[in-house]
Amino acid sequence: MTLSVVDLIDVRIDLPSQFAVAALVEADAPYRKIEIPLGLPEANSLAHALKRIKAARPLTHELFVSVMSRFNIEVAVVRVTGRSNGVYTAELELGSPKGREVLDCRPSDALTLAMRCSVRPPILLDDRLFESSEDV
Repeated sequence: MTLSVVDLIDVRIDLPSQFAVAALVEADAPYRKIEIPLGLPEANSLAHALKRIKAARPLTHELFVSVMSRFNIEVAVVRVTGRSNGVYTAELELGSPKGREVLDCRPSDALTLAMRCSVRPPILLDDRLFESSEDV
């Protein structure tokens, strides 16, 4: 599996679609782009995180990042790893004094946590996702 570094550049909904999308673009040439569909609540959380908008009270992802910080855990890397029947998969690699752990998660959660970190971790995407609309 070959991975490319990508940047989250936008979260939006294009009507009349019922889904929002997270737009990711390769950090280096050829600057390929991919859009990952999201539910509206997940897109709202991700958009707030991308724009660094804080809620009056901590939202779930803000709370989770605070808890991780208190326990000296960092998001080391986000990987968007595959797609099955149109559903994308991801993993979150966490680092702590005890070592590294990789957790399976939804791309929306991984991206939102990454955007909430004070130092944003790299986001990696399996190149095959750029090259085919089939399952990866």
